Amino acid sequence: MAKVLGTCLAATTLALTVAGPAFAARGFLYIDGQAIREPSGCYQLGDFVPSTVGNQTDQVVVVWTGSGCTGSVEYVINPGGSYTGGRSVFV
Repeated sequence: MAKVLGTCLAATTLALTVAGPAFAARGFLYIDGQAIREPSGCYQLGDFVPSTVGNQTDQVVVVWTGSGCTGSVEYVINPGGSYTGGRSVFV
C-alpha cells in the first residue's frame, strides 16, 4: 500500500512540475559521481550497469524504469538521499 501511495504521490508531483514553469533545482545532482549544478528536466542513466544517483538539491528526484523518463516510477529520491537503479531521472 505504501509503495502504491508513493508512486501516486510521485506521479502527482511530476505532473504538477511538468505543467508549471521550468525551474532548476538548487544544489547538485550526482549521477555516478558526476555533479550537475542546478539540474532541471530528464537525465538518462546507464544502460548496462545500475547508476547511483545522489540528490543534493532542494527538490525530489523521480527515478523512472524507462529511458527518457518513461515507463513507471521506480523510486523517489528525497533531498539528501541517494538510490542505485533506474534508467532515467527527472528533476
